[in-house]
Amino acid sequence: ELLSLDGSVLRTFVVPSLGAALAGDDLVVLVQGELREYSASTGELLQVWPLPDVPSANRCRLSYCPPVRLTLDDAARGLVVYTFDGVVHLLRLADGSDRTIPGATVAELTDAGLFYAYRGDEPWPGRIRFVPMAEL
Repeated sequence: ELLSLDGSVLRTFVVPSLGAALAGDDLVVLVQGELREYSASTGELLQVWPLPDVPSANRCRLSYCPPVRLTLDDAARGLVVYTFDGVVHLLRLADGSDRTIPGATVAELTDAGLFYAYRGDEPWPGRIRFVPMAEL
């Protein structure tokens, strides 16, 4: 269900969802083996992008998470971040262009751009990089 700020139901989607991300009017839904893009305002299915048919879920933010190979991590401004077998991917919804982010271990999208963590050299083994939206 898509809820308003006051908690009332705006729209119901009957989808076997493993995860979802809302970014503007884009409702991105992870189902087994594919990523679906819906219009949040109309409910229309806009695109379906194939993904590996492996154990999948939204990114888990708990101390213990069940093992999965693919996670839907984030969405913003027509882009989606997902991780497959430890490799972070950036998918453009407009055309399905899918690129990996070399060295990234985790990533987040905002309207400003992409933030991702990667391994650095000692004495700072954990690093964060920002890529502005205009460069994605």
